[in-house]
Amino acid sequence: IPEMLDGCHVVFNNSRVLDARLSVVVSNNQKVELMLLDLGNIDSSAPCQEQEIQAMIRCGVSAGDKYIEPVSGVTVEVMNVFGIWEEEEDSGGNGTNCTVKIHSNECIGDFLNSNGSV
Repeated sequence: IPEMLDGCHVVFNNSRVLDARLSVVVSNNQKVELMLLDLGNIDSSAPCQEQEIQAMIRCGVSAGDKYIEPVSGVTVEVMNVFGIWEEEEDSGGNGTNCTVKIHSNECIGDFLNSNGSV
């Protein structure tokens, strides 16, 4: 392991990683990545459909757009769009920063455990 860490920064923290990466199907039947970004203010016991969740979708979207999460068949609706999501300053944008509503009666933890990936 020491050879692998040469020149790297190692960060230790007590954060929890959730399976917060989903695929959604866009209009041309292509799957694109949807990554949930901030679950800090989310009531983890409440149904998904009662909450707006900050997300990044790897394509251009507009408020009101609806996509299907293919594993569950659940609709994911874009509620608000904040602009381009840029992972790196010179990336030119890697997706859209937005909030989404997942139209499921499951709580967010159960939904992600069943349908998400890390």
